[in-house]
Amino acid sequence: QVHEIILFSFLQWVLTTWTNDECTAILKKCHEALPEGGKLIACEPVVPDTTDASTRTRALLENDIFV
Repeated sequence: QVHEIILFSFLQWVLTTWTNDECTAILKKCHEALPEGGKLIACEPVVPDTTDASTRTRALLENDIFV
């Protein structure tokens, strides 16, 4: 019987408030801490850099974040 141990780090809504350089540093540290074959799972919203200010667009973006 084979048992597989899965080791991973899970980030949720952690990277959204950091700069790109800070996110890179955080992810590098997470990668260094993982054992061989480990996984890093990041659950973060992806939004465009710019949008229009309409109520419709805002509602669509907010809904997309929670999918």
